[in-house]
Amino acid sequence: MTAAATAQGLRRMRRLRFDNSKLGTALIARSSSAEEVLVLVAQNLKRLDHIHCTASLHALAKHSLTDDALAKRTLTALLSRQHDFARRGCLDGRQLSNTLWALARLRQPALEAMPSGLTNQVAAQLASSKAQQLNHQDISNGLWAMAALDVDLEDQADLMSSLASRAEAAPEGFKAQELANTIWALATCGTGIASRIAQKLTAYCVVTRILELESIQLAAMIWAVAAAGLDGPILKSSPAMAGPLMQPLAAVVRPHVQDFGPQEVANVSWALAVETIDDPQLRDELALGVQRCMYEFKRKELVNTLWAFAVFGSPEVVD
Repeated sequence: MTAAATAQGLRRMRRLRFDNSKLGTALIARSSSAEEVLVLVAQNLKRLDHIHCTASLHALAKHSLTDDALAKRTLTALLSRQHDFARRGCLDGRQLSNTLWALARLRQPALEAMPSGLTNQVAAQLASSKAQQLNHQDISNGLWAMAALDVDLEDQADLMSSLASRAEAAPEGFKAQELANTIWALATCGTGIASRIAQKLTAYCVVTRILELESIQLAAMIWAVAAAGLDGPILKSSPAMAGPLMQPLAAVVRPHVQDFGPQEVANVSWALAVETIDDPQLRDELALGVQRCMYEFKRKELVNTLWAFAVFGSPEVVD
């Protein structure tokens, strides 16, 4: 989307101004592109309440936001308004979680446009939000955002502890994707408490939910087990595990390898090599995946794949 296209959209969509809160929320939710959301925000900026701002950020995060001056100005104004609502304590737990998730999805554009202190303000309030304000999707989104943002938050420890303990208390409430995202996020954050709870959730998933997982979710969990060392004691005080985690995941993932993209092929290959899993059938499936994705690997993915197959004793697979 160019600045000219956005400006043309502004002229074409004058009718999208709204005069009441419910209409505004409905228009934002029905938006079909980032351009349409930006037009709504630009035309109605002074009318936007905290619900509209949260919905707008969420919608922008789901669409593809391109880099142009008008988009930057509009996003900056939207984030500034949301920061003001956060400072005034207007956001409930779900809105805080959705805001943090949107910032993580928007990544660089959000980091460049947002006011100083917005992420810490949201993180601090989310950490202290009441349990009844957060459902399992909110918990998963909040944890995923912390891992994906990859920035140092002043209140990161409090938020991690708060969300992780809520995830641990009722894992059965997660949908399969939420559970996989939560485990990935906890493993990525890498603290002792995060890894311990990631291990517990993975064990729960292996025993009761493993057949619900799709290809990408299985790949994410296999990576998490290897990256955080979940297939063994996390702390000296950790209780003995009921059984291994990687072996049952590896057995279930075999028929899914044909659906893998380059990232999944690289991550699962790397994880199996790290954990020294001896599964010739899975290695053969991954080798076919390497050939299929050969020209799609990013540099790091290719390096990890080369290393993994060297560990397997089959370096020729990427020749």
